Amino acid sequence: MNNLLLYGWNELLFQQKQESIFKDCLHGRVSLTHKTCYQIVSEEGLFTCDLSGNILHSRDSSEYPCTGDWVIFQAIDNEKDETPEFRGVEWDFKKLEKIKKGHSSAEPFTVSLTELMNVKIKE
Repeated sequence: MNNLLLYGWNELLFQQKQESIFKDCLHGRVSLTHKTCYQIVSEEGLFTCDLSGNILHSRDSSEYPCTGDWVIFQAIDNEKDETPEFRGVEWDFKKLEKIKKGHSSAEPFTVSLTELMNVKIKE
């Protein structure tokens, strides 16, 4: 649990949210951004969020949230879709042959399940 008062949440923001149609949604502050993926600090903990298709396709990227912005979001339980065999497993991605170094390491790449399982470090 996080105390959002430490991040700048205040009574005015609370009142604005309560008067909106989003009063029952979660709220938090963007602590990290990577293109259209965000880390959100909320009272319930840290969440990793993606922009919805509606926002992605109807707005200019200059209107996307930035680090420090307050956002309202919907949490989706990804745990229910998780394959039990991979629950709690960690990998050493740096050992994958196709991974690039430096700034290029953020570029997407594909690996086979066999390659991924060969760099498994924790169960």
